[in-house]
Amino acid sequence: MKDSDLEQFVQMWAETCEVYGPRPSDNVVALVYRTLESFDLADIQAAIASHLGESKFSPKPADIIERIHQAQPDGHPGADEAWAIAIEMMDENRTVITTQEIMYACPNATKIYNDGDPIGARMAFRQAYEPILKKARENGMPAIWTANLGLDPGGRKVAIMSGIEQGLLAPGAAWPIKGQLTAGDEERLEVLRVEHDKKRLEISK
Repeated sequence: MKDSDLEQFVQMWAETCEVYGPRPSDNVVALVYRTLESFDLADIQAAIASHLGESKFSPKPADIIERIHQAQPDGHPGADEAWAIAIEMMDENRTVITTQEIMYACPNATKIYNDGDPIGARMAFRQAYEPILKKARENGMPAIWTANLGLDPGGRKVAIMSGIEQGLLAPGAAWPIKGQLTAGDEERLEVLRVEHDKKRLEISK
């Protein structure tokens, strides 16, 4: 979203929550805005409309994100969401779940960003990413997510496990953090492996 979308988003989110119960506080709405600001307002509006028509419960940001991703069956993030991921990748300590297209679009934008021009970096990223994304979609190529490993070992586990839970990464992607997994993590991964294999079988039918 753009800064100019803030007022419309605040009103839209507050009114949506009022359908289900009390109006949320300004602090809560601000937190939700920060969580969703990497997405286009039109995509958020569509996801909220879908949620209102299908759910009896007040929406959480994760519900909206899931519906946005479901509406993009090829899995490719839009330019704004991709830029939010690209910014995270510029911190070498962070492990970030990203796509090949985002990585291809990053080099020039990263240089501009490191030179102290975040607005120019965002523009450069979009100029590089949008044609790459268009070509991938024209060729029918779905998003292939991967873990871009950062220097912080603890952060690797959090990011990779989150990517697997969200279905962006296959359970086998946990191999870089094998030594960090607890017995509980291993049990959860086994459940996710079964679910992952079941989905693959369904797709292949």
